[in-house]
Amino acid sequence: KDPKYIYPVKDLELAKSLISTTITHPALIIPSKSTATLRNALKNVLMNRPKLKDIYPLLPSDNHSDPSIDPKSERKIVLTNDDKEYPHDNIYSHPAVKELLENANAHPDYATIRKSTHNVILGYDHFTVE
Repeated sequence: KDPKYIYPVKDLELAKSLISTTITHPALIIPSKSTATLRNALKNVLMNRPKLKDIYPLLPSDNHSDPSIDPKSERKIVLTNDDKEYPHDNIYSHPAVKELLENANAHPDYATIRKSTHNVILGYDHFTVE
């Protein structure tokens, strides 16, 4: 707490663990085999953060209401939450996303597309300079 105190190096790891923030991004759960196609169709609304991916495998917390669907057959595509015209949850109103959600049942491979969220944890390593 004393600004003139010099902390020992061993305390750096503790400080690193305290420097983190969690940001919740809107996301879509999509079929794995359509990942490349949908990523290209949604390229203007994807999360675009340095050092972070925009496609993630499903976690157990992302379970599907239909137990017959294998979680390995789906991926989570993370959308931006800082679009000025369509902020956070309104990103589902973006024409590209809206069309995909509304017409999902018309395409047999897209029938399982659904809304979701993804927590992005920005820690010490994210804030470093390269």
